[in-house]
Amino acid sequence: MTEVLITAPCSDEIKLRLEEFKNSCIFSFGDRKSDIGSAEVVIGEPRTERIREAKNLKFVQMTWAGADIYTRGGFPQGIKIANASGAFGPVIAEYVIGAILCVYRRFPEYVENQKACIWRDAGAERTIEGKTALVLGTGDVGSNIAKRLSAFGTKNIGICRSGEPAQYFDEMYTLSNIDALLPRADLVIGCLPNTKETGHILNYDRLCLMKSDALFIN
Repeated sequence: MTEVLITAPCSDEIKLRLEEFKNSCIFSFGDRKSDIGSAEVVIGEPRTERIREAKNLKFVQMTWAGADIYTRGGFPQGIKIANASGAFGPVIAEYVIGAILCVYRRFPEYVENQKACIWRDAGAERTIEGKTALVLGTGDVGSNIAKRLSAFGTKNIGICRSGEPAQYFDEMYTLSNIDALLPRADLVIGCLPNTKETGHILNYDRLCLMKSDALFIN
C-alpha cells in the first residue's frame, strides 16, 4: 500500500472518488504546513522544509502549473516532481478575454451606474478586433489565449524561448526582441513561468515602451 498525503484543498466529492484507489493507497489529508511523515507521495504544494524532513517521500504531484516555489533552490535531490501544466489553459484564457472586455467595454462603470439606477453613456469604448496582442509565453496558457483572441480578429505575436513558429500566432520571437515588440502591442499578456530569466522582465523602462493606452494583463 502506498501512503499518499494530500495537502491541497480536497472536497468531499474528491475524497469520495479517491475511494476507488483504497486497495492500493492509504490517503491522509493536511495542508502545506503538515508533517509529511511516512508518506511516499504528496499531492499538493508542501513547504520545502517539510519535503527535506520527509524520509520516505518519492514523488510530489503539484496542483499548480508554476513550480518556481521549488525550482529556485532547496528542493532535495532524488524526489520527483510534476506540475499541473496543461490543466489551466482554457480557464485562464477565459479570464484574459473577460478582463479585456471588462476594460474595453467599460463594464465596471456600467455596473456602478446600474446599481445607482443611472442611465448614462460612460464614454467611448474599444473593440478587440484589429488589435495587436503580444503574448509573453506560448505554452499551454499562452496558446489557449492566442486561440481565443484569434476569433476576435487580433494579430498575435508570441515570445518564447525558441522563437519557433506556433499555432495561433502570426509572428514568433525570443525574449531578446521584447524591447522592439512592446511599442507595437495594444495588448500585452504575461504567461511566462517565474524563473531567473523572466523575473521582473516588465520593469519600469519596458512599461514605458508600451503605448499609452496599451492594456497589460498578467
